[in-house]
Amino acid sequence: MKQIIVNIIIWLFMTTCIFAQDDNQPYIRSSINIPERSVYVNEIWPFEFSITSYKVQLSPNLSISGLPVAPYLFCSDFFENPEKRVNKDYNVEITKTFQCNAYSSVPGDLALAPTIHMSILQKSRGFFRNWIETPYEQKVKPKRLRILPLPEDKNPATFSGAVGTFKIETKTKSKDVTINSLIKLNIVIQGSGYLKNIKAPIIGENENFKIYNPILLDKEENQVTFEQTIIPLSEKADTIPSVSFRFFDPSQAEYVTISSPEIKLTFHKEKSGNNQFEAFRPTLTVTNNITNLTVSSSTSQSVDPSFSEVIPQNTINIAMYAMSGVALFIIIISWMFFSKKRAILTTVTIIVLAGIIAFAIRKYTTTSEKYPLYVVSQQSKARIAPNSQALKTFQLNKGDYVFLKETYGDWSMIFKNEHYGWVKNETIGKQ
Repeated sequence: MKQIIVNIIIWLFMTTCIFAQDDNQPYIRSSINIPERSVYVNEIWPFEFSITSYKVQLSPNLSISGLPVAPYLFCSDFFENPEKRVNKDYNVEITKTFQCNAYSSVPGDLALAPTIHMSILQKSRGFFRNWIETPYEQKVKPKRLRILPLPEDKNPATFSGAVGTFKIETKTKSKDVTINSLIKLNIVIQGSGYLKNIKAPIIGENENFKIYNPILLDKEENQVTFEQTIIPLSEKADTIPSVSFRFFDPSQAEYVTISSPEIKLTFHKEKSGNNQFEAFRPTLTVTNNITNLTVSSSTSQSVDPSFSEVIPQNTINIAMYAMSGVALFIIIISWMFFSKKRAILTTVTIIVLAGIIAFAIRKYTTTSEKYPLYVVSQQSKARIAPNSQALKTFQLNKGDYVFLKETYGDWSMIFKNEHYGWVKNETIGKQ
């Protein structure tokens, strides 16, 4: 009986040693983590891979390959989470985790079987113990993720294309307005989810407003800002309507429509002077089916210098030659007939005056080179926007010289004496 008990004790001891020895061996383990549930098309979900090493020194450079390509899988840049360290048998087990945001634009079963690439560091033998880097790769246990198509939409025309959870906000600095005032409305979409290439929310048709196409003003990871330009055509336009935004919410598995609150406007009589004018500078481009209409405020743009009356370049050149000849003649005469002191004083005075004149002409020349010179062919009035119903800014008479800033369709933006405005193309001609 004693012998049997002794044999059992020896067997348990040897088994424990064997298991302890196996568990104490160096190892590298890798895995990927994806949602346990099914996800929808364009729904953003966390995708991560992790490397666990024990008694193995890994280089910090890790990479992953073998992932499906677009449109089956889109991944943002991976970022590293804080590593986890666990003490184990007088050694440390280290786990590194890398995560990104991913989504798929194609419904179906998404197979994920990537390969993790890394390098093992070992010290060389000899007097100089240098680190030797040995490439190593490890295949990850495959996983599958079900990508569901978006449900059938009863109103597909109003769907923005956004998938996630969002809120909408509208704001403007122009609440105290007059008829034909320029109102720039910022529409901010904020939340968590897919916002790439979405349709811009717009104000619906409204007879009391002139409404321009929205532009993409700013785009961040979880926020998109559009700018809607509108002009009230009558005092009936006392309220900016709410703006609706429709998206698909995966948590509710349905389409959701949210709306911004209305914005009240206050009308006052038209102000006199230049303060009523705000430069309206559209630049027309097409990006992602959104017509971009860029609007810049006159308060933020630099005003180009110009003379009260524009002088043709040939006239300026002739005048410059004539003044130079007269100045040279006066300097020669002063040195011939005046005392040395008076001659020096005369020369310095002429040089200073010439410098001032040259500086003024240079400013004119800079403007003339940057913007082409046009002449007004018929009497007209410049307007605040490229619209025949927009507010009038200043009078143009036949024969006036103006600089051309830019064109937009049948309209041209011109400026004269620091006054800006829009006129029809046929009212001006090339000088």
